[in-house]
Amino acid sequence: MNKVVGILVAILIGAAFVGGYWPQRQARSELEGRAKALDERNKALERELTDAQARVRLAGILGHLLALADVVAEKNYGHARTMASAFFDAVRAESDRSSVPAFKEVLEGILAARDGVTAGLTAGNPRVLDQLRKGEARLREALGYPQTGAPTSLAPSSPAPPVATTPAATTAPAPVPSPPSASPSPSPGT
Repeated sequence: MNKVVGILVAILIGAAFVGGYWPQRQARSELEGRAKALDERNKALERELTDAQARVRLAGILGHLLALADVVAEKNYGHARTMASAFFDAVRAESDRSSVPAFKEVLEGILAARDGVTAGLTAGNPRVLDQLRKGEARLREALGYPQTGAPTSLAPSSPAPPVATTPAATTAPAPVPSPPSASPSPSPGT
């Protein structure tokens, strides 16, 4: 009988262990699966963030290029030389930093024009603007921005048509008739 009780106690202890272990094991497996999914999601979001930051930096490069092009268009070549130096330094830094192959290719193409732009600015050559516009087009394409044929202006291209005034619109409004009164009016002839 002692043996039977010992076996029964061992079975009950084993059942209690399995009864407590199995749900915990299931919960742990589920949580590990969730952690793995969250880790993958986190990595995907980090890649998205890195790409978005690269796009923002490239858009900043485009802004520098547009400012440089505006100064060249004004024929202020001395100031443009200073700006060009800072611009090309920023392009070089971004090219070294960028992990997006399409961006890196565009930036390297812009850097290839550095000597020509610098020499053109030193000589006061207005054709430098064409080289800058080509760089602008490449940056816009890489960023997915629409291409522009000519610089856009905030001022309207033509004045708004005048508002037509009619004589009726300038006269006072017609009087509104008053509602009929509730009291009976005297009849004619009384």
